[in-house]
Amino acid sequence: MSYQVLARKWRPKQFAELVGQGHVKTALSNALTSSRLHHAYLFTGTRGVGKTTIARIFAKSLNCETGITATPCGVCSACKEIDAGNFVDLLEIDAASRTKVEDTRDLLDNVQYAPSRGRFKVYLIDEVHMLSRHSFNALLKTLEEPPPHVKFLLATTDPQKLPVTVLSRCLQFSLKALSPDQIAGHLAHVLTAENIQFDTAALPLLAKAANGSLRDSLSLTDQAIAQSNSQISLEAVRDMLGFLDQQFASAILGAILNQDYPAMQTELQALISQHSDYSRVLDDMLSLLHQAAMTQLAPAAAQLSEQPDFVAALAKNQSPEALQLYYQLLISGKRELSFAPDERTGLEMALLRALAFVPIPASNMTAATVSPVLPQRHAQPATIQPSPVTAQTATEPPATAPLLAETIPASQQPDRLLSPGSSIDPLTASIIKRRGLAVDAAVEAKPPKKSEHRPVPVPAAAAILLTRSESEAVMAKNIAYVDEPEDEYEPLLADDPNHAAMLNTLWQQSEQPAETASIFNGEINQQNFSIRYAAEVDSWAALIETLPVGGLMRLFLLNSAMQLEQQQIKLEVQQSQQHLDNPEFRHELQGLLSQGFGRQLQLQLNYSNQIPQSPLAIQQRIEQERISYVTRLMQNDPNVQQLQQQFDASLLPDTLQVN
Repeated sequence: MSYQVLARKWRPKQFAELVGQGHVKTALSNALTSSRLHHAYLFTGTRGVGKTTIARIFAKSLNCETGITATPCGVCSACKEIDAGNFVDLLEIDAASRTKVEDTRDLLDNVQYAPSRGRFKVYLIDEVHMLSRHSFNALLKTLEEPPPHVKFLLATTDPQKLPVTVLSRCLQFSLKALSPDQIAGHLAHVLTAENIQFDTAALPLLAKAANGSLRDSLSLTDQAIAQSNSQISLEAVRDMLGFLDQQFASAILGAILNQDYPAMQTELQALISQHSDYSRVLDDMLSLLHQAAMTQLAPAAAQLSEQPDFVAALAKNQSPEALQLYYQLLISGKRELSFAPDERTGLEMALLRALAFVPIPASNMTAATVSPVLPQRHAQPATIQPSPVTAQTATEPPATAPLLAETIPASQQPDRLLSPGSSIDPLTASIIKRRGLAVDAAVEAKPPKKSEHRPVPVPAAAAILLTRSESEAVMAKNIAYVDEPEDEYEPLLADDPNHAAMLNTLWQQSEQPAETASIFNGEINQQNFSIRYAAEVDSWAALIETLPVGGLMRLFLLNSAMQLEQQQIKLEVQQSQQHLDNPEFRHELQGLLSQGFGRQLQLQLNYSNQIPQSPLAIQQRIEQERISYVTRLMQNDPNVQQLQQQFDASLLPDTLQVN
């Protein structure tokens, strides 16, 4: 007796024997039970998921001698002939080999005749998308109104190629690819029934290689039986499929995480000497990283891996950010393998890239360095001197000196930065000398304490004040502050005469307890149109510009009004900023203000819904006044008025942007 392959021997003969496809089984069973039968069914899905198998079971259900049923008997002559493939009223047609319109017409000529033995004449057309356009046109009329004794069962792996007119005439069922667990479970059942010994660890490899196709998995199992002489082992299956031992992936990944290049190179050489398709190690490493990331959320997920101990240790010792970083690096390396000179070069560069990027541990991660906002112009809170309007309404900040291209010791930087040939202005030079800043150098500094707060919306005016450093700062972003002892305070810009005058003005205001910093309440006109920032008219806003502060604390200060009373500084703050207030935040804010004023100050915070004298409110009024002034100019301009009269034009003040 000839040997029958597993895919044919274990083809399901009942709906209950199908693996997966529960949604299709339920729909067809209900239709058969209630006798609500459509005349055309379309089964779509990838190869080997049961399209023709379901069609044959459905044909048996229609023609079983016991009647139309969802559970055909399997013993009557009709069921046996359908299983054997010689039932006269089941016409199986391969559309890939019969694409001509003449073949379709010959087929349709026999549709009108009643079935010879069965209850229905069933046309099973496989790969129906291969029919030509003329064949589809010939089929459409019959498919729409077939005789009552005819059923069409269509199967295809590419439903996108079917005409919409065909799709609209059929009940469409989309068959899903099977999961590796479903395939592995079915293989275990088949091998047990066949009395074939197997390693349980080998079945997931066969299921993975099948890629969702149960028929492919059974064909691979036949090959594995022949490969291992009826004793399916993990090593035999791995060699047959070309898979690597995952020990290589874990060893190389462990060497990368430990920053051990010699160990990584040793494992890589061992891998290359044993396998030809060694680039698959990237897939195994990605799989380990994925399983570790899942284990961090669900510890039981580690048991699904071939190396549960390694995955559990990886999930425990690495942060989620590190796992995501390595996963992204290896994915990028795998994507670029086709562009490498050869496969080995691409693999080595992918591993070296992962070795080069060392994620910073969570315990060592520093807060983002805050670049100080250093405006080029510090106006005094005195009376504003009128200035004529020029063609350019806002003065451009002077160009800054080129940043140092190499790392210089911090102790030598102030002297070099303050050299006569430098173009850095005195304000910047005084800060560099005062703070000992290192430009483009990795300065070891203790980061300032930063509390975690939920993000808050930033108004448009606040965005301008918060981002002025991008257009006016004269130093690079990579600047780290060397913190001074908290108990020693001296003015930040002690050598700058403008800053000294501003502090004197603030202290003079402290002698008048009922008065606060100057408030901008006037209108913008031709004389003072050059005013753009609150720091030009408000001493408190000007002081904030000199403080090395950014982020939420800067926004907190911009929403406040300041009042000095001897050794106490009172801040009236917008109510919306109260969520930032906590002991740590107050301590940091008090130290910052004491350092800015050059003496120890006591901090008092009060909250109110309206702070009209805050720098943010002043900035908003300045912007509104500038827009109003330009709007009035345009409305009174004769040329604009002429355009409005001649072309019925209208001015849209809301779209006006004033630079």
